[in-house]
Amino acid sequence: MPTLADNQRPEATRTGGFWVGWKAPAVAGLAFCALQVAVALLRFGRLPEGGPMGSILFGLALFFAAGALAYLWVRALLRGASPTWRRAMLLAAGVATPLAVVGSLMGGLLGPIGVVVWALLPYFLLVGVPVLGRKVWLLATRRN
Repeated sequence: MPTLADNQRPEATRTGGFWVGWKAPAVAGLAFCALQVAVALLRFGRLPEGGPMGSILFGLALFFAAGALAYLWVRALLRGASPTWRRAMLLAAGVATPLAVVGSLMGGLLGPIGVVVWALLPYFLLVGVPVLGRKVWLLATRRN
């Protein structure tokens, strides 16, 4: 059986199964698209027709990008968090999701970039600011 030398570390095992890599952001992006379609159907009773930027596919691509970026943002912020803090931030992300859907719809008035920016703003305010504030607080109160 091979042994490790003193200067070698064992290779870390990868956990997370399905959620590791590109699959989870893709699922989050598709879920965000589904939410947008559901809102459009509830509001108008039908899907909107092609506008000046093309068909509905362009809008869905923007919503997909917003959902995938939101997932990647939240995942990066929660990396290494304690279980209690992780639960609180996942709850905050759950609260931010409906606000992000409304924000992305309002952001459409500002153009394509507005859709993505206004969709990420609730995640930044409700998840990013508390996480970054906590990290700054912990660094400021750390004793040497």
